[in-house]
Amino acid sequence: MRRHSGLGKIGAATTTGGIYTVDITAGEPYSAVPWLDVNTLPGVDAGADPRIEEGSSLPANKGTPSHDVLAFSTVGKRGLGDIDISEDDKTLYAVNLNQRQLLAVDIASKTLRVDPISIPNPGCSGDDYRPWGLGVHGGSVYIGIVCSAETSRSTADLHAYVQRLDGSNFVNVYDFALNYNRSDLGGGIDGDWQPWARTWTDTMYPSGGGWPMGKATPILSDINFDDDGSLVLGFIDRTGLQSGIDNYSTDTASTNVYENEAGGDLLRVCKDSTGVWVMEGNPGCTTTGGENNGQGPNGSEYYYQDDYAGSHNEAVIGGVALLPGSNETVTTGYDPLSNVRTGGIRWMDNTTGSKIKGYELYSDSRADAGKGTMGKSVGLGDLELLCDPAPTEIGNRVWKDVNSNGIQDADEAGIDGVDIVLTCGSDTAQVTTANGGQFLFSNKTNAMFMGAGESCKVTVASAGQTPLAGLSVSPQNADNVTDNNATTDLRDSDANSAGEIAFTVGNAGENNHTLDFGFKSAPPSTDISLVKVVKPDTAKPGETVVYTLTVTNESDVDATGVKITDQLPAGITWVSDDSAGTYTKETGVWVVGDVTHGANKTLNITATVD
Repeated sequence: MRRHSGLGKIGAATTTGGIYTVDITAGEPYSAVPWLDVNTLPGVDAGADPRIEEGSSLPANKGTPSHDVLAFSTVGKRGLGDIDISEDDKTLYAVNLNQRQLLAVDIASKTLRVDPISIPNPGCSGDDYRPWGLGVHGGSVYIGIVCSAETSRSTADLHAYVQRLDGSNFVNVYDFALNYNRSDLGGGIDGDWQPWARTWTDTMYPSGGGWPMGKATPILSDINFDDDGSLVLGFIDRTGLQSGIDNYSTDTASTNVYENEAGGDLLRVCKDSTGVWVMEGNPGCTTTGGENNGQGPNGSEYYYQDDYAGSHNEAVIGGVALLPGSNETVTTGYDPLSNVRTGGIRWMDNTTGSKIKGYELYSDSRADAGKGTMGKSVGLGDLELLCDPAPTEIGNRVWKDVNSNGIQDADEAGIDGVDIVLTCGSDTAQVTTANGGQFLFSNKTNAMFMGAGESCKVTVASAGQTPLAGLSVSPQNADNVTDNNATTDLRDSDANSAGEIAFTVGNAGENNHTLDFGFKSAPPSTDISLVKVVKPDTAKPGETVVYTLTVTNESDVDATGVKITDQLPAGITWVSDDSAGTYTKETGVWVVGDVTHGANKTLNITATVD
């Protein structure tokens, strides 16, 4: 929920649980397309739109002021907080503010991976705890919670927690008090964090005439990790979501308008060389520019240039993004350049804490009132990095399987010059093995069609290629691992007898260098001849005849397991034989056995004519 701002529709009605997608390849103007209403998931209720509950609505003209009374108390308590995607791009995590739940949604099926996970009170008085922020790092999910002190009204009860999901429970990672000194928000407004507002008078300084007003109230909105493991935490000023620019109070009898100057924060919790968390302002987590400036925990401020020209000293509003390796943090805020009542982003140096540059996303909200932007209040949401997906690469080797066992041995060489074809649906690509029989396909270069989850195959282009002359495919999956898994199916030959390996493309950055072809020497051919002689040529009933069978190995290699089948004709009765091997008169099978190259063996069968 945001006061003075409506909710989107999924279906016929507005919803507090709407998640939308935007096709960034389509170009401007971008369109938000409904993806999922989490309220349709089992056990999920993100809360009702209070305007529908009471039959009220916002003005059709974005520049027209509104009282929007019903939304005031629901900010931070209904709808969705932060949303993040798992590192394997398979799961969407979202915070259900209404039920204080963590949702894990399978992106492919748009269903819950597990039942909604309740977020317990980490230790806040009066049960006044409010989750919002998320972070995904190193395979773990982190959540940000504040103690809002809404009941006690004591700043001593304001506290922040970063917790990690462990199974279905949350374990504390780091927590700290929020009653530290902060600087002027502008116009003499004290920037120290205050308890969450229950009513307009709890947090507003009504002065009318558009003069700045509003006490800052904390939401831990975003969790990021720097390269060294340090936490970078974004805070929204909830008051900036309960107000806007030139808008009414909750007093429906008043038409005084008010301008809010939000005061979020950007904090760093350093991780030292021993793995201990150190809050900014302590030794080991300071910057020269913000040291001892009287702002921030322990009297120093790490990101000390999160201000506007020294007049708005906490001009950030909670959205944070950090690109590993860049040494920069990007954060949302207002007046990022020299123009006032604008909104945009600031780049902050993670080493010095200084501002590197700014970028303006919307212009002066008072001058462009019809656009409905929010001036110096909270007019922007979270930031996410849109990087090209990490390339996926598959391969890897064609080799000469000398011992024909289907397993790559250290002394077995690769085979260069073999053409390999990749096929994914109707798309194909071809490479030639080199550098010891290696081949690679990448969706960054020669196989850009190879998408995550796609069913593909690699094949030997032709079994008759010159480098494969005299060779045949080795036994498939000799190590009994059949799934072509990139981490477990490592050294065997994966091709079937047709020289084909089927596989499924992994997610972005998941390479598979274990798709290998083994080729063994074809068994040497032998040339066995058989000569049969019968004596005498003619015989009368009762007379004896002798059949002589001579087997000769006329090849250059030894023959093994030689068998000859030659049954006696009808009218002839076996008497005896002198086989070199064994002869079975009932079947006529002569088991010759081994015949060395150039040698022969003979069978004499004596029989009588019936």
